[in-house]
Amino acid sequence: MANGPQKGAGTPAVLKDRYNIYPGQPLPDFTTGTAQAFGAEDTRGVSKPLFALLVKPGIPYRSDALRIMKGIETPGLMTLVDYGVITWPTSRRKVMAVVYERPLGGRVMTDIAGEFKRIEDNDLIKKAINPIAAALREMGRQNLTHRAIRPTNIFWTTTDRDAVVLGDCATAPPGFDQPIVVETIESALCHPAARGNGTVADDLYAFGASALMLLLGRNPLATVSTPEILRTKIVDGSYQVLAGNERVPIQLIEMVKGLLSDEPKTRWSQDSLDQWLGGKRLPQVQTRIEKRAARGFVFNDKEYFYARELATAFCANWDAAIPFISDGRLELWMRRSLDLKEGANAVALAVNSSGFVSADKRIAGDLMLCRVCLILDRLAPLRFRTVSAMPDGVGALLAVTLSEAGDVKPIVDLFLRDVQKLWIETHEYTPEYADLDSQFRDQRAFIEKTTIGNGVERALYELNESVPCQSQLVSEDFVLEIRDLLPALNAATRRPDAKAWPIDRHIAAFIGARTTFDIDRQMIEIADTTPQKSMLGMLNLLAMLQWRQGQTQLFGLTSWVGGLVQPIINGFHSRQKRRDLEREVPRLVRQGNLIDLARLLDNADERSRDQRGFEEATEKWRDAAREIKEIQSGLDSRDDTVSKTAQQVAALVSVGIALATVVILLVARL
Repeated sequence: MANGPQKGAGTPAVLKDRYNIYPGQPLPDFTTGTAQAFGAEDTRGVSKPLFALLVKPGIPYRSDALRIMKGIETPGLMTLVDYGVITWPTSRRKVMAVVYERPLGGRVMTDIAGEFKRIEDNDLIKKAINPIAAALREMGRQNLTHRAIRPTNIFWTTTDRDAVVLGDCATAPPGFDQPIVVETIESALCHPAARGNGTVADDLYAFGASALMLLLGRNPLATVSTPEILRTKIVDGSYQVLAGNERVPIQLIEMVKGLLSDEPKTRWSQDSLDQWLGGKRLPQVQTRIEKRAARGFVFNDKEYFYARELATAFCANWDAAIPFISDGRLELWMRRSLDLKEGANAVALAVNSSGFVSADKRIAGDLMLCRVCLILDRLAPLRFRTVSAMPDGVGALLAVTLSEAGDVKPIVDLFLRDVQKLWIETHEYTPEYADLDSQFRDQRAFIEKTTIGNGVERALYELNESVPCQSQLVSEDFVLEIRDLLPALNAATRRPDAKAWPIDRHIAAFIGARTTFDIDRQMIEIADTTPQKSMLGMLNLLAMLQWRQGQTQLFGLTSWVGGLVQPIINGFHSRQKRRDLEREVPRLVRQGNLIDLARLLDNADERSRDQRGFEEATEKWRDAAREIKEIQSGLDSRDDTVSKTAQQVAALVSVGIALATVVILLVARL
């Protein structure tokens, strides 16, 4: 394939004014499970062939790996040239693009279930083991794991096929695209998104399994189901399952067996591999064999003879498993059939201290089963109902679950129940575990708050540096950093309705997670049920962002906000002040400055003056009301006096008339 763009490659997307990426030049040979590959070129005349991977929206990529790997050139590792956000012409949305130097010899293995031309015994060390060991050595120096080592992600560097390189490891969560045949048992038990960064021991295991397949020219477990691969690895050990029936050259058995040890403490380290490559013979690694019970434990009509296998079955049938533990059957089996007294005592303690007799039996039962499964399998991931994750993989799991509109309740419950403490208790303490516990407790605090700026949305951004703001208002703009938010809102012309706010739950949570300055007051105001205070909080928060970022002339956003501020204006008592503000707001809107708009509408002096005027007017009104009442009382009193006087006069007149009448009558008779 030519180095430059092909005919019909279409209008390119441009990365950092230097790299052209061509939508019309797809490269399926380099596409991964989560990232599409396209042809690319360096416009500055650099002749090296390039290609670009576009990260699938909603998938959290490894930002730490991108930062560290950019520009590293070492044998065995595909060179990462650059990365950044581009506008993809076919979808007209922004995406993350990662540009690599293009290996010219193609994939070593195109399909994990297929076959390919095996690498001969004598060539394997020179062409594959040496360069990949060098790549892992360099990544170890950078304190970085690869977590994507598999035969389908290994490429020949040239058409002569004289050496291989490891492919991309940054466009998806660690281990996300890995088939379980190349993953350790504990990693294979996890949801693909939740396998975590792991350690070099995980990479070395995947390297050992991949090296074996390169030697065989096929996947020895291609026709075996996932549950059966897990079961046989647990029961028989990885080396026996992968290499037991295959012809492995005697000079390579030591390496393969050392790398495929299921016990991390006995698995070969990077130093072990380097010593072996240097010609030193190492002590033979003893295959870890799970202890078999004298009698099987019957669960769901099936017998289990191994504790680790039983733990996996319990987790797959969560609710059904709880009675088998709470009634003492598991403890008795461990004590009598497995002869694991210490483990049986731990199970008994877990049951007795679970509070299973309390009112909330479901929570108690969940925590009890979580603890017991860790006792049965100390290397296992953190498993809680439908969640199976390494602690440092929970954030990526949350991101993928939200992206796929899945049920996040089990993940939320994991945080709310402090399940990480159970996992930490069953592992040897390291300083990292203290940080892990603190991180989980922080997320619990966010999730427990249901107000805007908190909740699951806040945990999403706190745990995933590479997840852009998921608000529908800006989702197509790939807002990854806080400085990109206001320009994206300014450009947003389509909204759910004319009265929609420019701050929703996702935007508020994104701001809370990405800002380094105090915004507590604004967040509290936004959550206020009073329209005036809530709107002021929103305006002040946006204005603060504009001031902090030094962004001017946000005409669209200012006009948007200006059309929503009537509740703030109505909060003033003075009709004249309201009329003045209604005239002034449009002028400031035309300037595109939220800062001046906030100063106008949230002026403490003006509000104090308005309040004082209102209080004075109120007092005058009260005085007037009192005076009117007094006048009315005085009039009522005068009316009473006149009425009484009239009555008295009328009585006197009546008496006088009566007397006169009597006198007249008497005189007449005389």
